[in-house]
Amino acid sequence: MSKFCSESFRVLKPGGRFLIADTTVPDGGGETDRWQNHVEVLRDTSHIRNYSPSEWRAFAEAAGFTVDSIVELEEENLAALRDWMKKSGCEGETAAEVTRQFATAPAEARRKFSITELPNGDFHFRWMRVALAAQKPS
Repeated sequence: MSKFCSESFRVLKPGGRFLIADTTVPDGGGETDRWQNHVEVLRDTSHIRNYSPSEWRAFAEAAGFTVDSIVELEEENLAALRDWMKKSGCEGETAAEVTRQFATAPAEARRKFSITELPNGDFHFRWMRVALAAQKPS
């Protein structure tokens, strides 16, 4: 991510704005961070990592940006696990493993991501988002 931020800084004009909105993990998330990123890699093999707000701030500042604001947002709507997996083509044994991960999620992950099991065996959840606004100094 540092290369992405550095390249963004390089191509922006002085005074240019740098805005990021992405899924995130909690700062100092430890087990919750590891669990969420593990689930994401299972579901989508192109996934690298969801970064915490403090990691995003560090990437932006190391690239030379002045961070104006950074906020952690909670999704308004719950997502359905089966639909989420279907969108990425996650099926078969991999989908079963993702479902098992949700069924056995650590208590903090269940709380932080509002994970609830439905009567039909599906799950509802909501990921967190980060929004960062920064500027290239003039």
